[in-house]
Amino acid sequence: MNKEPEWLKNIISLPEINMNMKFFGGHQQSVPLGWKIEREAHFAFEIMIILDGVQQTKFDGCSFNCYQDDIILIPPGMPHENSCISPTGMHYFCVHFDIDDPEIQLNILMLCSVKLNKNNDAFTKIKSVLQKYITLIETNTFSLREKLMTEKLLIELMLSLYDYTLLEQNIATLSDNSSLILAKSIADTIQQNFRTFTKQPIK
Repeated sequence: MNKEPEWLKNIISLPEINMNMKFFGGHQQSVPLGWKIEREAHFAFEIMIILDGVQQTKFDGCSFNCYQDDIILIPPGMPHENSCISPTGMHYFCVHFDIDDPEIQLNILMLCSVKLNKNNDAFTKIKSVLQKYITLIETNTFSLREKLMTEKLLIELMLSLYDYTLLEQNIATLSDNSSLILAKSIADTIQQNFRTFTKQPIK
């Protein structure tokens, strides 16, 4: 192995980048009342924005309704169920993504609620990225340029989610440190579920 030159020790260098990101399953769809995705779990994050109508999301014994412009973030390994409960139907956009950087993963697991906080200043940035994906998918042209744009938007999404977590951390620190303890406990549980899921996937 070559010894590091002396001159390299005295300069500021950009960080090395060696991470893998995956993006798949990006789609939008209009569905009628009664549409339902049965209980499932994924090995990646799932993010969804409701464009019109009302969706009911169930997970871990909880149930809540998601309305227009709500953004839902399902972590890896979390069994969940989505259904349309709007009489006029529902329109949504959904995509799955994964990144192997442990710091980013842990921040998202600890500090992102399933239903993202609209009062967080980074919420609008996350929404903007998802809207750009929708514009891209509506072009119905997927050359190399569109593929590169998809990857560029994924990096923007990661940055926006990371900014979101930093703001949520500040809020939790100012309000109650026990919130961070609870968040870490939830993150540990999710990670354990993820390890179980990878051994015994849920169809």
